[in-house]
Amino acid sequence: EPQLKITIKEAGHMEEGVPLHLFSAFCSAIIAQTVAMPADTLKTRVLNSNSPRATLISVLVETVRGEGFGALFKGYIPAIMRQGPVIVVQMPIVEQLRALLGVGFL
Repeated sequence: EPQLKITIKEAGHMEEGVPLHLFSAFCSAIIAQTVAMPADTLKTRVLNSNSPRATLISVLVETVRGEGFGALFKGYIPAIMRQGPVIVVQMPIVEQLRALLGVGFL
């Protein structure tokens, strides 16, 4: 979140404050979930595999060949719905606590 927030501030789109914290936290949640989703999907498929020889690479190849690249993002919307609110609430609270403690914003 801090790098995104800094970029938004430096571009002059928003000033420091709660709206900036909420927006940057929301964007960060989407970015983080997008990056993590393929790994989470593959991990789940490896763990649920009936084959004792299932590896990350074998499951990746099988998934992409059989279902296409989009299969790596199955469950993306529910994951965002679960993770998004946590980040959107948590990060602005952290920012406000830092300000109250005199540490300053991230």
